[in-house]
Amino acid sequence: MPTVISHAVVGLSVGFALSSKEDLKFLLFSVLSSVFPDIDGISFFLGIPYSSFFGHRGFFHSIFFSLILSIFLVHVFFHIKAFTGKWFFYEGIGFGLSLLHSFLDAMTAGGKGVAFFSPFSNKRYLLPWRPMIASPVRISDFFSEWGKIVIINEIICLWIPSFFLILISLLK
Repeated sequence: MPTVISHAVVGLSVGFALSSKEDLKFLLFSVLSSVFPDIDGISFFLGIPYSSFFGHRGFFHSIFFSLILSIFLVHVFFHIKAFTGKWFFYEGIGFGLSLLHSFLDAMTAGGKGVAFFSPFSNKRYLLPWRPMIASPVRISDFFSEWGKIVIINEIICLWIPSFFLILISLLK
């Protein structure tokens, strides 16, 4: 999985590209949509098995949860009437960023995959192309050789493209 920091960078870059730069509420919405699926990271500390329904990359990384999360966040952040043009715009962004989180996790060369179809199936999937290195879970591991390699990999795969997306959005 990419680090929660890299998921936030991706969300921020999309937020910048799709909003006015002063819209802090939309930027926060974008970042939260992109990082929230990793709430299941606490499963490691609660002793919940990785491959269980609520284990890491389980239900909270599913398409179904992305939809529920985006509906909830749009309601909390924007208080707009459902099924209007603006609602669909925000809903699409929140859903897309949450689901992008799961796809990025499925592109890592580690772990058991993502339960995209939970709660209907707990089968885990990895994408055939996996350029991302799995992130450490323990903070102390970030200060190891593995942590250094992960950060460099994420800078190349996620931060640089995100930086260019922000740069392009600032030029328009």
